[in-house]
Amino acid sequence: MTVRPLAHCGRWASTIGCTLDPGLLERLTVRRAELDELQEQLADVRAERDGLAFAAAAP
Repeated sequence: MTVRPLAHCGRWASTIGCTLDPGLLERLTVRRAELDELQEQLADVRAERDGLAFAAAAP
């Protein structure tokens, strides 16, 4: 399947079109929000890890 940008969708869509089932679109939106939250948590954990590594390396 070829993927290309479709101007009328404003997003990437397959060549079969950009119409999605409303339920599917809602589930994707919820999942994307969950993933965004997890990315923020991961960034916080990495920042804490880096701070601890820096503190441990200090004389």
